[in-house]
Amino acid sequence: TGSFQTLFPTFGTVNSVLGINNLPDELAGFAVYPNPASYMLHVTVYDVQQNHNDVIVMYNMLGQKIDAVPVPNCEELIISTARLTDGVYFLKLKNNVHKVVVAR
Repeated sequence: TGSFQTLFPTFGTVNSVLGINNLPDELAGFAVYPNPASYMLHVTVYDVQQNHNDVIVMYNMLGQKIDAVPVPNCEELIISTARLTDGVYFLKLKNNVHKVVVAR
């Protein structure tokens, strides 16, 4: 039971799995689903600050800004991913320090 990973011996080094514990969505600041996304990405923002001009910014793996979507004064936001090429993208909630990695 539980998750596991097969590690093959590498001589001269120590093999181990590194990772971080997942934060609850409320502590992370926002949740993103589905991941990976095909055509649409649903973003749920927790504790929306009224009139603070929060923005969800999307970056590619090179750190280039792909899109910036204003967060309305509600918790649910839908972002179209149909025009994106396959790859990994990063989302950042501006005015906060929360980040989520999204695959397309």
